[in-house]
Amino acid sequence: SSTDVSEVTQTYSETKCFPNPANKNVSMIIPINSNLVIKVYNSIGKEVDVTIQSTDAGTLTLNTEHLPNGVYRVCMVDNNKMLNSKTVCVQH
Repeated sequence: SSTDVSEVTQTYSETKCFPNPANKNVSMIIPINSNLVIKVYNSIGKEVDVTIQSTDAGTLTLNTEHLPNGVYRVCMVDNNKMLNSKTVCVQH
């Protein structure tokens, strides 16, 4: 059976980021096997980190130690389509 884009987007809309606020790492539950680009944007919309991750369904962990304290948008992109974005607070 095939999965259409709306099903994939719905699946990712339920993704959780934890812990939030994050200290050294933030984890996300990835619901399906994916080739993801994870983009992190600061509060003024500047891209501050990009991770390319081919992953099986499960937990994906991003290192946040290099990011200054603040509020960030973590965006999951697959095949140039935004699947999800979450707000994450980083506090060290």
